[in-house]
Amino acid sequence: MPWSADIPMASLSSSAAAGLLWLLLPLALVAAPWVAVRAYRDTQPRVQGPVRLMLMGLRVLVLWALLALLAEPVLFRSRTVHMNPSVLLLVDDSASMSVASVGGQTRFERALEQRGQAAQLLREFNGDTPVWFGEGSRRLARSGGPGSAATGSATGEGTDLRALLVSATQRHLEDELAAILLFSDGMATEDGLKVSLTGLNVPVWAVAAPDSAGPTDLGLRRVRYPSRVSRGDQLALEGEVQARAPAAGSTVLRLRQGGVVIDSLSVDWMAGTSRHDFRFVVRTDSVGYARYALEIVAAADEKVLRNNEQQIGVRVEKDRLRVLQLASTPDWDTHFLRHAVSADRRIQWDVVYRTPAGLRVAGTDSLLAWPLAADELDAIDLFVTGGSGGLSMVGGQRSGVLAAVREGAGLWIQLASATTSPVWPRSIREIAPIVPGTGARWVYAESRVSLPAQARSHPVWAISSSAVDIDESLSRIPPLQARVAPVLLASDADLLLRASSARVNTPVLAVRREGRGRVAVFNGAPLWSWSFWRLYDEGNQAVFGEMVSNLVTWMAEGGDRQRLRLTVPRPVVSRGELSTLRALALDARLRPDTRHDVWLEWARADGSGEVVGRLRMDPDAATPGGRIADLGALPAGEYQLRCRLEDEAGSLETDWQPLTVDPFSVEFRDPRVDRPRLAALARATGGALIDDDDFEAWAQGLNLSRREVVLTGRVDLGAGFWLLVPLLVLLSLEWALRKRVGLI
Repeated sequence: MPWSADIPMASLSSSAAAGLLWLLLPLALVAAPWVAVRAYRDTQPRVQGPVRLMLMGLRVLVLWALLALLAEPVLFRSRTVHMNPSVLLLVDDSASMSVASVGGQTRFERALEQRGQAAQLLREFNGDTPVWFGEGSRRLARSGGPGSAATGSATGEGTDLRALLVSATQRHLEDELAAILLFSDGMATEDGLKVSLTGLNVPVWAVAAPDSAGPTDLGLRRVRYPSRVSRGDQLALEGEVQARAPAAGSTVLRLRQGGVVIDSLSVDWMAGTSRHDFRFVVRTDSVGYARYALEIVAAADEKVLRNNEQQIGVRVEKDRLRVLQLASTPDWDTHFLRHAVSADRRIQWDVVYRTPAGLRVAGTDSLLAWPLAADELDAIDLFVTGGSGGLSMVGGQRSGVLAAVREGAGLWIQLASATTSPVWPRSIREIAPIVPGTGARWVYAESRVSLPAQARSHPVWAISSSAVDIDESLSRIPPLQARVAPVLLASDADLLLRASSARVNTPVLAVRREGRGRVAVFNGAPLWSWSFWRLYDEGNQAVFGEMVSNLVTWMAEGGDRQRLRLTVPRPVVSRGELSTLRALALDARLRPDTRHDVWLEWARADGSGEVVGRLRMDPDAATPGGRIADLGALPAGEYQLRCRLEDEAGSLETDWQPLTVDPFSVEFRDPRVDRPRLAALARATGGALIDDDDFEAWAQGLNLSRREVVLTGRVDLGAGFWLLVPLLVLLSLEWALRKRVGLI
């Protein structure tokens, strides 16, 4: 044991609530015999002799026991404990530690040898120090003393060194850890941002595994592709091949679909470390889930082959969404919107300008007859307009646009393009989520745009292609200099953006349902002057672009808002990679549901539908009604995911969504040794990065002296049976004796 204790000491006290009773205790002790004498002085029948004295004595003891119970006495017990510091020798057992050097010894095997050397030196210089042996990758998997230390194997899929260290200290919380010696290659596949080192008060010394990746290694890195495309689009697969080799060479990168090679290109590299970009373009002709695989032909002397192949999954949707924007004249607002969605191949955005000859389609010589014919009207998924002219065209009785919206189309109104004093047709005001107030005038202000809490759960803000935080992105842009109009928000509208400043506090973007369709209004003049283009800085261009794409897609879908929705950010993940899934739950009134559990379920994609795993999703504090769950590392294969909610109305289930776990292991994306990461991690805890040659100096320099700690225990005598049982016994004896002499 790492501690020993002296003989405990005890002291008696009482609660603060009974302090007054303790002050009156001497008076109460004297008053108790007087009360007992008065009680038995005159009784019928009269009691004399020893029996009377016994009854008086029992009554005194009962009163004293009752006083003691009311005083709520507390017994404090303390003992001095001598703590013997211990040391944990922790080995990273992730799969990347199985990489072998030219001689055949793996990093893991070398780490076990180094751990044995360190343990021997600790016993040599600190003989009484307990030494623990531990192994793990994301959390401490095995731990024990030297005699029971398991050698294990390097099979952990994924590494989170921060979580590993925190779990190790929690496991040995009572063992007075003085130091942790970590043996690892430093290649953490998780950034560990969810696990803070704030509570880790144990210094960590790190030992880097030998860089034994072999003379040559080729690997796929930064593979990028859209998760969804439309049928007939050109699908671009981009990324880079990373090569490390002592000499120049060449190989072939192949793209396979269904086991058949459909394209290939050659990759040449120079001596040393280099990266080579690649790009494949394929045409998607069939609707459904398209699967591809990238494969690097291995070099002759390559040792690590598990990063040479990667799976790719893309959902191919039916057709493009057709958007028709009605604009009076060419303007920056129109250009800005078209540019924002230019990267989304699902959207076909046509702009129509008013000319003396009629409505002309931008970029062509074609004229558009208005109102549209019935078949042309049905082909439009979303109408975008603004200004009095466009609103009059859309809101007219003969246009048929409002009827198309009620049947499932969308209508996006750019209040920014309206006149200085916005005047809307009555038919538009009746269906819009926000409308100008009576006598509204544009107000110029420098405003901050924020995301309301209830908007985080809306599909429009389901940003999947960017890892940046939306609130952080909005806060980084400067105050937006633009004109806004004081507007009224409809009672059934969803507010998605709000502008706040010293002069205004008004909705910016709101949406609502109209029949089977949806209507949105953007407040601000004009859109490009809101400086949303600054979201394109620092690589955050996807935030605004994907928001607009999501808005277009959501409005064009039509139908009622789903009560339960599951978001799978990526249809393909590498083996060992954690996937963060989000869900949104609404009650029968379409309000955030926070009372019922939402379960994440997954099944094998073999058509049987048999659920093989189930996980309760945690509440997402940032999203009202939202749920979040980290899906653990699943074995390689094809799965289907869904979420389920059960409430008073019955059971709700989402549709199955595909998920492919690639045989490509996340541990081998980059099988090098990251000494800088290990050094930074050790410094953050007060330790350092050391070599195996420094084990002797490290063992001698540890401060492993015993220290004394006083441990205090508390026993509430008034809350247990310590006083209650004696009181009941005395009352029972007095009652029995009174009954015997005929007083009862």
